[in-house]
Amino acid sequence: MAAMQDEDSDIGTIARAVNAAKKPDNSEMLDECPESKHYLIIWDQLLVKEGVLYRRGRCDSLTS
Repeated sequence: MAAMQDEDSDIGTIARAVNAAKKPDNSEMLDECPESKHYLIIWDQLLVKEGVLYRRGRCDSLTS
């Protein structure tokens, strides 16, 4: 799953950024698709666990 996300043009950039704990700024995201840009809005809900990008939910037990 991690390899598939890394190769995905929409999710790969965000997954690598979350894994590096470096939120891209708006200028870095200018050429990205709208779906990728949406991840900036929910940045605080994202985490990488065992190389896979997840979005935390209200009831999720995932921890970083």
